[in-house]
Parts: sequence; C-alpha cells; structure tokens
Amino acid sequence: MKSRIFYYAYDTTEHSGGEIDTYHHVDVLNECGYEAYALHTKPGYRHRWFENKTRVIDLSSFWNIYDRERDFVVLPEPLGSQMRMFPGKKVIFNKALYLGFGCFGNDPDSYKVYGGNNVVAVLAVSEHNLQHLRFAFPDAKIFRTFTQIDCGLFLYRPLTEKKKRIACVMKALPPLWVLYHMLCSRAQQGLNKISEYEWIFLKGYTLEQTAALLQETLILISLNTWEGLGRINLEAMACGCLVFGYGTGALKEYLPPESIFEPDNLVEVAKRIESITNSFPAVDESLCTWSRLGRRTAENFSKEQEKKHLIAAWKEILCP
Repeated sequence: MKSRIFYYAYDTTEHSGGEIDTYHHVDVLNECGYEAYALHTKPGYRHRWFENKTRVIDLSSFWNIYDRERDFVVLPEPLGSQMRMFPGKKVIFNKALYLGFGCFGNDPDSYKVYGGNNVVAVLAVSEHNLQHLRFAFPDAKIFRTFTQIDCGLFLYRPLTEKKKRIACVMKALPPLWVLYHMLCSRAQQGLNKISEYEWIFLKGYTLEQTAALLQETLILISLNTWEGLGRINLEAMACGCLVFGYGTGALKEYLPPESIFEPDNLVEVAKRIESITNSFPAVDESLCTWSRLGRRTAENFSKEQEKKHLIAAWKEILCP
C-alpha cells in the first residue's frame, strides 16, 4: 500500500495564510495521485473562511487508520516539542521562522526535534527560511516550497479604478499605530488629505471579502518583518495595490523596490504615502509601473510552481 500523508491543521477561526498553504498542499497531493488529508482535531471541522473542497480527517479517525511505519504526518512549526506526541515519520512544515524557533523559548534541548525524533524532512516557505534552517540544522533534509496566489480571485484593478482607501495588515501593531496617528495628526492640521481616505484594518474578513476589498484599495501597509513569506502582500500586489513595507527577510524576495523602506523610518513611509494620496486620483506612469510589477510578481506564485516544487520534494521524501 502507498503511504498516506496527513497535514496537521488548526481548529481555529483565526484567518491564516499558513492554513491556506496547508490546504493547498493537500489538494495538490491528491490531484497528483497521493492520498493526503488535512488533519483536524474536531470531527467534521474544516475551514470555512475560504472556499475549499479539501480532504479532511479528524484526530480520532486518523488514529484508526494511521500506519506509523508507512504514513507521514506533516506538523506546523509552532507545535515545537509537542511534535513528539506523534509517532512514526514526521515532516515539519516551517511557515514562519520566528514562530518555529520562538516556541522553544530558552529550553536548550527543544530545538533537537528538528534533528531527530523521526523527523525525515522540513518544508520551508521562503529562501529566507530555508537559509536559516539549513544553517541551524545542516544535516536535515530541507525543501523550499512555494505559496500559491489565486490571481483569479485576487483580480487586478489598475490604479485609475481604485478608491481612496488604505488597507492595513494587523500585525506589528506598534509601528502601524505610529504611522497611522502621524498621518491623522497631519490631516487634522491640514498638512495632507488623509482625512479623505477610508482606512480598512484587515482582520476577520473571509478570503473572498479580502479580495473584494483589495481590488478597490489604493495602498496596503504591512510593517511586519516576522512573516515566513507574507501572503497578504502578494494578494494585494495581485490586485494592483501599492504595498508599503520593509525590505527585510523574506519580504525582499518579492516586494518591488518602490515598496521597500528602511525599517522604522516611518517619516519616509508617511511622506511617500502623502505624496500619492495628495494627488490621487491623478497617477503618474511610475505608480502604474509599480502596480503592474506587483501583479506580475504575484502571478509567478502560481499553482504550477507550487505543484512543481511540492511534488519534487515529496518524491524525494518518499523515495530518498
């Protein structure tokens, strides 16, 4: 009998790009002839905040069919030392480098889960993750995987069709609030036109709602640098938004040069936002080029690319 592959998934209503990646991996594997499942704790549970027909299984049913000699369990990095509760062959799906190491705290032995305890491979979502994991665990078998962005859902809209709207990723909140209140303060003093803009704080929306919002959004602000990749930035770029962020870690792998600012130089970020929002709806060609470059970058994160790298990794994991 062929090996089965079980991807551990969280029973949570908290929206997460990492959970979308988990479901996409399961879908791709099943499409390519493997038997794969998203493993949830609760019977009958599946994520409802994005459309899917992913094959799911609950923990009780999993234990009834799991063959520790033949099957594989794929575990997300925040489980840390809890991975030891699963017997048999394990793969760590490292979606966020800082979560993966941060969950170990100051326990000097917890990290050893990567180097033993039947861990046969590690999946990393970005080159940044990959390099750090290989440096920490040079003997581990680590594979780069690619996120899939649905550019059919996250449809491109040119800047001329955008509304006066600024969307914010609700992570790394301290610098976000600094930027927000600086801009609002200057608006109250008549120094910019930010008061004409609608602010959207992206939390609690379904994937379809997020796509609809981003299609009409001019600017996305995303100041988090601890992402494994940062899916929401790519989704916004697919929609033609002008993304503002820091050029560190995995972000510098795909953000257009115009999107990148020196970390914590929030005055420069604010000045650039003001220069765009003060003149909009007038847009010059440089802004249109920025928007189109973002879309082309997002299109590179295709299902075909995800499938190519994922299947290559699993072929080597299953037949080393």
